[in-house]
Amino acid sequence: DPVRDRVLLFGGSTWQTPARNYADDRDDLWELSLDDFTWTQLTPANSPGPRSVSSMHYEPAGDRLIVAGGTSHPGYRSSMSRSDCWALELAGDSLRWSHFAPDLPGTGRSPYDAPPQRMALDPLRDRLVYWDGIGSAWTLALERPDAWHALELSGVPPPARDYFGLTYDARGDQMIVFGGDDGSLLADLRALRFSDEVPVVLRRLWERGGTLPRHGLIHAAILGSATFSVDSILTETITLGGAPTFDVLPHGRRGERHDVNGDRF
Repeated sequence: DPVRDRVLLFGGSTWQTPARNYADDRDDLWELSLDDFTWTQLTPANSPGPRSVSSMHYEPAGDRLIVAGGTSHPGYRSSMSRSDCWALELAGDSLRWSHFAPDLPGTGRSPYDAPPQRMALDPLRDRLVYWDGIGSAWTLALERPDAWHALELSGVPPPARDYFGLTYDARGDQMIVFGGDDGSLLADLRALRFSDEVPVVLRRLWERGGTLPRHGLIHAAILGSATFSVDSILTETITLGGAPTFDVLPHGRRGERHDVNGDRF
């Protein structure tokens, strides 16, 4: 939240046993002040419901926090993909969550057999961009979030995958996809270009050679050196976090930085 110079944290899960059989999902909201690095719990009215690995974005045009999708864990070794979309208005004296948009488009998979969804905020057009990890991309206009609209795609799409990292690169005007799992762990870098609204051209980014980053299940892809001002976004790096497998997640977290627009992969 650049207006109030803070980081916001919503939800998450706490695993109760080393075998990761049960998870306690959370729906609490916290802020970290970037002035004194102090955590404070916020208490908004209503709630999107407990979940983890949701897609969470600050929307500068509406000065609000958006949470969409995620995963909840209703029982023993079970998980369920969420598809609902919520917003938290940050201006004013009180905070209240509201269900503000239609659910994410379905992929034809059971919610008990689907990974958490990934989407990016495109601040240049004030919209969410959602890729289903299979072959379709959708947008939601945040000024009038009444429907998800399928994008017309061209080019060769990336191979289908789950658990990929996804973010928006404003300087390149493109959505970046990294890694994931298609039965084996991937380490490729792909882009969905938005030079015009349509058509959208898909191209592979990783053509410069050099050493690939270590592959893994990607939980976050965050563009560094980026502000929320449309006129002053400078995007230089992408930060990737993840782990080689779920089995080593508690001890295998990692973060890596890679240049997206330059030549230092």
